[in-house]
Amino acid sequence: MKRLPRVDIRRALPALFLLVLAVVANTAELKAPATFLPPPNDHLRHVLETPVSGDFHAADIREVFGNLFGQLRINLIFKREKKAPPTFTGNFDRVPFRAALFRILQSTGYTAEWTTRPDGAQVISIHD
Repeated sequence: MKRLPRVDIRRALPALFLLVLAVVANTAELKAPATFLPPPNDHLRHVLETPVSGDFHAADIREVFGNLFGQLRINLIFKREKKAPPTFTGNFDRVPFRAALFRILQSTGYTAEWTTRPDGAQVISIHD
């Protein structure tokens, strides 16, 4: 029977501490200010709080929005005037949609607001 190698606790503890610190720091980053995209009703508040996940590496911004909005089945108006759409790199693991959207918008320079369609439905409008 083979023996498992001994773990030097003096080396393992600092690594574990750094891992926990990184996870806590990443979670703290993914918060959006209360004034960002306040929901106009309870249904949309629930949508904004829905957890989303995605792993993006220099992904076209249209792909990023398509992936995240596809997880929620919510309508989006995306107006792009920039000649070369920006890319986004980031990883979201079951974070509130509102926090993920805030981080993406900060990174790409886009803004978001609620827009009312002619039929009265509320949609998120993203533009530069």
